[in-house]
Amino acid sequence: MTAFVIILEMTGNHDNVIALMRAAMLGYGTARLVSREPLYHALSRVRGRGDPEAQAGWC
Repeated sequence: MTAFVIILEMTGNHDNVIALMRAAMLGYGTARLVSREPLYHALSRVRGRGDPEAQAGWC
């Protein structure tokens, strides 16, 4: 959904709003079919960083 908003703001073209929304929803749905876990959470877990939310305040 963020990509949808960014593209709309950058182009200023509101003619393709429905097509952009469909593309964003299709991409999100496809990503969820491939993996239930968000990509960056999985990469963090694989690299041994643990839970990203648990370490939010830790530097």
